Amino acid sequence: MAIGIGGPWDHLGQLRTKAATMHAEIKTSRAKLGPKSLEPGDLVGALQNSELRSALRAAKRADRLRLAQTDDTFAEAALLAHPALSGLSAEPADAGQPSEVDMARSAYQQRNFAQQIAGLELREKTMEAVDVALKAAADAIRQEAGGLSEAEVERLREPKND
Repeated sequence: MAIGIGGPWDHLGQLRTKAATMHAEIKTSRAKLGPKSLEPGDLVGALQNSELRSALRAAKRADRLRLAQTDDTFAEAALLAHPALSGLSAEPADAGQPSEVDMARSAYQQRNFAQQIAGLELREKTMEAVDVALKAAADAIRQEAGGLSEAEVERLREPKND
């Protein structure tokens, strides 16, 4: 038995796909906000970054975090290489908390890309509202179909091969 909500449900699916794409674009845009890689062959820059990472790695944890979060030169050296080379942890100390690398990246981005970050945060807030609206639309469609779950709606929409 096919039910008559296919059109609205299909349209909602298209809107959900578009919203997921927009969430991914925001995440990708945020990830691109970082230090520029060194030019190939820039041995002086590579050596300087290596020395800066060594200094970070040798520093006490509190000093390492302070330098990586407040000094662009140290932050760039740390963020352009594997975290182990700077001594910064890529894993959060507690679940749900940012890692040391995440904290350094976030501070660097706020200092160097404040306008872009503000724009991305506005887009994220907008997408939160879009997500709420999409959930409300899905709930309304499901309620109109007799309070079915999304899985039940999908199952009923599938054509039967008799």
